[in-house]
Amino acid sequence: MTVFDFVKMHFGDSSAQYLRNIRMGGNNNRKGCEYETSYAVFKICDIAANELNLDDFIVSYQQDAFVDDICVQQISNSSRINYQAKNSNGTAADWNDDIKNRFLCQQKIDMEFHGSNYSSQILLVSCPIKQKKNQDKIPLDMRNFCFSEYFPYNESVIRLVQSCSVLKANLEKLCNSRELWVLDSAYRLVLSCYLGNSAQVNVSDIMVSARALARPNIFADLSTADSVIPEWLMNKCSKFDGIDLRTEFSRIIVCYNGFELSLNASLEEPESSVMNTLNKPGEFLAFLMLKTKAELQ
Repeated sequence: MTVFDFVKMHFGDSSAQYLRNIRMGGNNNRKGCEYETSYAVFKICDIAANELNLDDFIVSYQQDAFVDDICVQQISNSSRINYQAKNSNGTAADWNDDIKNRFLCQQKIDMEFHGSNYSSQILLVSCPIKQKKNQDKIPLDMRNFCFSEYFPYNESVIRLVQSCSVLKANLEKLCNSRELWVLDSAYRLVLSCYLGNSAQVNVSDIMVSARALARPNIFADLSTADSVIPEWLMNKCSKFDGIDLRTEFSRIIVCYNGFELSLNASLEEPESSVMNTLNKPGEFLAFLMLKTKAELQ
């Protein structure tokens, strides 16, 4: 017997249906909230991975606005992009007169009350077919500031990352890693810090908080993310069969027969007299291990 059967037995059919409606409404609200926050994380990661001044960007939600789900502001150019998120492929996600009027009102508020130099209103939907239909419905005289965009919904973070190539690429850049468990962890950290802050926070604060919570720190230092493996290290490792190099989390990983050693990317080149004595893979790896040990002391 389910709780619905119990309610039907003791309170009648109408009460059982009422309970089902409550449950459905709760599920829809949860999915709507998850959809909004997942897109906010997507935008935060996009900004963090591709912009230099993260303090210049503010992400907020549920502000006093006609388009109130998410707002992304850039301070330096006084721009505002507002999102109304509809996690539906039904009529709830349709462009209609209500959405049109809300978008028009919000555009006027942004330009005249907030004094924005640029503003746009976006109807965000989880169905690509719905997105195209909505875009076609937007009046021609509104298409320079009103848009419909598609963003996928998935309860699984891994599946969301895999289904959204831009999100995946940005997380890979932020972490300097392609490991799915790393991308999953990074997403969850950003999400936690976004929801744990006030309803209006700059992207820099979110990323600083995410780095502070990460154990170990899975986020790359983007200021040095483009640095290459030192030439002396590549030359030395090329003399030994089976030694591979890669970068991960802004560190250099030396791999040999299943053994991995993590090195500081700023590891200094040893004296040539020392290097000339290291003629076997084991000798060279032991030398690097001593360098790593010194770093930890």
